[in-house]
Amino acid sequence: MGKAHGRTWREPSPRLLGFLLLLPSLVVIALINLYPLTYTIVLSFLNKDLLRPSNVRFIGLANYVSLFRSADFLTGLRHSVSITGWSVAIQVVAAFGLALMLRKPFRGRDLIRGIFILPWPVPSFVAAFAWVWMLDYNFGIVNNLVHAAGLARYPFLGTPQSAYVTVILADVWKHLPWTLVVMLAGLSMVSEELIEAIRVDGGGFWAEIWHAIVPSMKPVIALVVVLRIIWTFNFFDLIYLMTGGGPGQATLILPIAIYSAAFRAYRISIAATMGMVMLIGLGALAIVYLRLQRWDITA
Repeated sequence: MGKAHGRTWREPSPRLLGFLLLLPSLVVIALINLYPLTYTIVLSFLNKDLLRPSNVRFIGLANYVSLFRSADFLTGLRHSVSITGWSVAIQVVAAFGLALMLRKPFRGRDLIRGIFILPWPVPSFVAAFAWVWMLDYNFGIVNNLVHAAGLARYPFLGTPQSAYVTVILADVWKHLPWTLVVMLAGLSMVSEELIEAIRVDGGGFWAEIWHAIVPSMKPVIALVVVLRIIWTFNFFDLIYLMTGGGPGQATLILPIAIYSAAFRAYRISIAATMGMVMLIGLGALAIVYLRLQRWDITA
């Protein structure tokens, strides 16, 4: 306790002091995030079109109603859900299997881990152009190998089906390392005593997985799935640089549809409405993520 000008001064509690120290940064972050969010919400209730900037009026929920009749929005939503689903499923299964292989020491393990992690720090635009050049019809290394094997060259990014599969594989290649690192960390939480008890009871490899490893890693796997869904659903640059949403609309995902509405068609309000629908969906997943963070590991 101290006195200043006749008034008693009390030292703030550690929690209050920490909050006061963080307050300036929190205010700046709030302003940076709240202004664009508020402006986007307002735009979603207007009919703003950059080709007719003077004709702006409030139209309420009309944008939201018309959105679910829009072919571009429905196609982008459907592709975002399907591409995200396939990509996350492949990443989780592959990372889990690789983590099981890499959890025990063996000669060359560190080298193999390093090779698997290499795609992670590669910038997305570099990864996109690398995939495009590797799969180029005339000069790509993949088609050169196909041709050398006596087979016909194939337009991997030129047909709807192959382009769809290719962007999924590229996304898996780029983001599998993060999933693998988290899975390896999760395996460190598995009790060796529990695994040893299963072996003593006569359980084999699959018994160890289903009765020891999976139950112990359930919270980690759930968090990985939720985070990867959120991040993959938001992913834009890799797919846009590889295909631009084509051929046709084969790889048109929701972020590309939003970009096209805003910067090609100049329909700012429609783009804002798409963004708000996307935000609501991903916000629900973010709530799930926050709840999973409190999930007791023994549950």
